[in-house]
Amino acid sequence: MTVKRITCLFISLLFSILFIIPAGADSKKDWPEGWERFEMPSGGSYYTPRMNYWVYTPFDVKPGLPLVVYLHSTHGMARAALKPEERGLGALIVDGSVPEPECIVLVPQHPGSYDDEWEPIIQSVKRCVEKVIEDYKIDTSRIAVTGYSLGAIGIWDLVNVMPGTFSRLLCVDGRIRKLSMNPELFEGCDVLAYTAYGDQTVNNNTIYRFVNKLNELGMKAESVPLVTTHGEIPSQVYTDESVQEWLWLISALVKDEDAEDDFPVISTAPVKTWPAKETASPSKEASEASLSPVSPTVSPSPDPGPPSLVRKTVSPLPSP
Repeated sequence: MTVKRITCLFISLLFSILFIIPAGADSKKDWPEGWERFEMPSGGSYYTPRMNYWVYTPFDVKPGLPLVVYLHSTHGMARAALKPEERGLGALIVDGSVPEPECIVLVPQHPGSYDDEWEPIIQSVKRCVEKVIEDYKIDTSRIAVTGYSLGAIGIWDLVNVMPGTFSRLLCVDGRIRKLSMNPELFEGCDVLAYTAYGDQTVNNNTIYRFVNKLNELGMKAESVPLVTTHGEIPSQVYTDESVQEWLWLISALVKDEDAEDDFPVISTAPVKTWPAKETASPSKEASEASLSPVSPTVSPSPDPGPPSLVRKTVSPLPSP
């Protein structure tokens, strides 16, 4: 009888080690300071899988804080949402490059597969957002969403399934799927998109077109082409203090109706600028247009910074 009991205990212990006790980075003692990991159970379908998600909380946690939702890039798949190789907002907060924000930060963890896209599992992301809003008693008038690369594609899908939820959207070198181009769903959401000008890792043409469409409808949106690379742009954007203040939603959301622009002026990377167009005859203008068919048309920003960092509003690019 004693031998049987010992055998059973040994088998139970072995089973626990192999299948129950998380290992390595899953150990709670290895979690980054200020972060906790939670699990959203499966919603019962292929498109609502079980999803882990990370939540950062400031030292003084209290009801009514803002919420920032961050969707990571391809480099954050499986268990790497906060790892240095992801290079995005979560990793930058963990390594101290971005000062600890005075708001709640949610980073859903993509489980991998699903063609390495957020869109097929966007309903699971939505459930994570709703859970955090409820658990932390978030100020629902101050919720922002941002993403880098793959995540900067998924954030547009998230707005489509949660219209009216987000006050601000910050896209860092992404694009928009055609099915997510629904301007009416972005009513009340300020849109700011940074692109890596000259880096063809991501085709940003859809960003330029959609931002201009939002402006035509009287919504608040801006695209800013930075002279940088796809790999460098997340650090340059997220470490900029004016971007942080805008994204954390600490500043009041009450807009000054007389102000033409209240977007941040970035100082961590040069903004792509083009020479002002000269007054010319129609024939000369047509000739110039034919020589540079892919160059966006720009106009001066109403609140220019230093000469080399003047921000520009980009008009749509012609169809490829």
